[in-house]
Amino acid sequence: CGLPVSNRLGLDKEVKGMLAFFNKLGKLMYHTDPSLSEVVVLRPVELLIPAFTKIIRDHKELHQSAETAAAARDFPYEWRQLVDQALLDTQLLGVLWKEYGQHTRVLLQLMHRFGLSVPLFDASEARGGKEVFVVPSLLEDDSRPGSDLPADCLSFFLVFTIDPRLTDRDLMVAYREDMGRFMPMGLFSRLLGKAVAWSQATQGKSPVLSKHRADISFGKQRFVMEELVGTRCIRVRVAVDNPKIVMSRLEMLAGQVIRECMPKLSCFVMVPSTKALGVDEEPQHLVNLAKLVARKPTWSEGVLLGDECLDEGQIQGRFDAWLPSMGLREEGYDVFFSYRQGKGDSNIVEM
Repeated sequence: CGLPVSNRLGLDKEVKGMLAFFNKLGKLMYHTDPSLSEVVVLRPVELLIPAFTKIIRDHKELHQSAETAAAARDFPYEWRQLVDQALLDTQLLGVLWKEYGQHTRVLLQLMHRFGLSVPLFDASEARGGKEVFVVPSLLEDDSRPGSDLPADCLSFFLVFTIDPRLTDRDLMVAYREDMGRFMPMGLFSRLLGKAVAWSQATQGKSPVLSKHRADISFGKQRFVMEELVGTRCIRVRVAVDNPKIVMSRLEMLAGQVIRECMPKLSCFVMVPSTKALGVDEEPQHLVNLAKLVARKPTWSEGVLLGDECLDEGQIQGRFDAWLPSMGLREEGYDVFFSYRQGKGDSNIVEM
């Protein structure tokens, strides 16, 4: 490969180093992801653009081709899913990417790598060897307000930053204050994909998806997730009495997205400083929930939120919907485990 063999590095590391170097120069394409580490694309533009544009195009009006006609004829249901809902079934690839043959799997992995498609998971379909993906570029814009949500629904915000000092700033900030927010392109669509996959796993209702908005359910827990491009954050409106279930799951899924493709990004939850907030009302101030919870030992001394000083009871009353449970719940449990110690359990209990 033109590099000296080093006993310290070995040929394998030297070759990968060379490929990474030429990848940065734009001479070829090479990625270290486990699914792509054995693949080198020498002419990316010639290979990828024609392949990707067979899927990412205006299927409703223009660009009708022999492949799209064949796909619509052979797989009518799957084709309508792609055109109307931006859901790509891998069965279509056998027609749309017929000329690429054995490279189909690699092309699909590259689409995932660039955020052009987002994997979904459905246990019943996976057992049949069927895979479905969201193609965010095919989702339509949806500017409809959440008028069908109950008036008393609650909102929280997912805020992202690459500045680690941001989480150490004020407990409460103005909603439109910049705060060093940063939300990369593709983050919302990746989070959307994971949320839809979890909805499928919990047998939630069929999601309604658009480019910047998604109406999803985790089981019976319905919520609307919206990308706010102007303020660089995600607003989630929750239409259930216990929004913490949705909040904790989305925070966890956002963490997964960050670990997979944006490791230097941080995510934290912020909630409106006032308890009541209309469905389409914009908050004046946001409170960092994790920071508020971390201050619990000093709640009895009062917590300053702008011009207000809230005592412990006021904090509980205003933010109870978001605060972690501090004791037994009065309204019951989804699952309750009862444990009784037996003779054979004494060693475990002593541990």
